[in-house]
Amino acid sequence: MNKSGNIIYTFSGKHNVATERPGYYAFKVFCHLKKNLFERIGGVAAVHNTVELFYNKVLNDDRINYFFFQTDMTHQKKILK
Repeated sequence: MNKSGNIIYTFSGKHNVATERPGYYAFKVFCHLKKNLFERIGGVAAVHNTVELFYNKVLNDDRINYFFFQTDMTHQKKILK
C-alpha cells in the first residue's frame, strides 16, 4: 500500500495504483497463469536439454557414476524424455 492507502501492484519494475484500473492490473499480474507449467519452462525442448545435461553431469561425477556402470544410458535417457 502507498501512503494514501491504495494497493500497489508491481510488475516489470513499475508501480501502478490499483484504484486507477484495478481489473487491468490484476489481469497483468496473473496473465502468466494462462500457460501451464510445462509450457512456462520451455516445453519438450527444455525437458530434453535438462535430461541430457543431468546425465552428462552424473556420468562425469566420479562420486556417483558407478551407479550407472552397467546401465544402457540411451534407454535411460529415453525413459525420462
